Amino acid sequence: MKALPTTVSLISLAILSSILLPAIAAAEEWKFIEQRDGVVIYERKADKLGNHALRGVLESDVPIEKVISIFVDPDERPNWVYRVAEQEMLEAEDNQGDIWSERYWTRLDMPFPVSDRDYVLMSLYEFHPDDKKVTASVQSITDPRKPQSGGCCVRAESNANYTITALPGQERTRIEVIVESDLKGRVSDGLIRRAGPDWPVHTLKNLMERARSNGVKGDHRVQGWHQ
Repeated sequence: MKALPTTVSLISLAILSSILLPAIAAAEEWKFIEQRDGVVIYERKADKLGNHALRGVLESDVPIEKVISIFVDPDERPNWVYRVAEQEMLEAEDNQGDIWSERYWTRLDMPFPVSDRDYVLMSLYEFHPDDKKVTASVQSITDPRKPQSGGCCVRAESNANYTITALPGQERTRIEVIVESDLKGRVSDGLIRRAGPDWPVHTLKNLMERARSNGVKGDHRVQGWHQ
């Protein structure tokens, strides 16, 4: 059998490497940090904002229809997103379809001596019936309706991606969030790394606990996803 020319072999190797190496790197880049209150926390170098990205994962015996009912309701957000003290809806599409977006302003009540942070965010929600999951991308944006005030808060930036999945054969739900943030202002990297895991831990735990509350009606769009 005639050997392939060296040039062709090198090109093939380069193509194969371009496919495999990023996948290998992506699989290895998350580092386990801790497990607290059932939430498993990982860390890696941030892609866009700040120095570190955090990933939180929680599984709980709450049906997905109740989790989604709380998750997609903007009025419920202060009840589960950690440290949200105030919010204002700027623009919202009808949230009864399978994909929609909203724009809003929110303020986080930060612990002393850190000044409060505020954000202008756009959330894009999408239902994936074939995969029995719901995703949401929450990205910092600019909006002339909410310019930086320079008064109560420091305008910060954050990107978060949620994946909420119905586990088959049981009424259990898995939630994953990946978040990057740039708090701006004078906040040491050491303080961010020590306090950073608090946000995914409390946010995911609060969401599950709120969904487990009596009187929460399930979202009909995801009923039957555990089957």
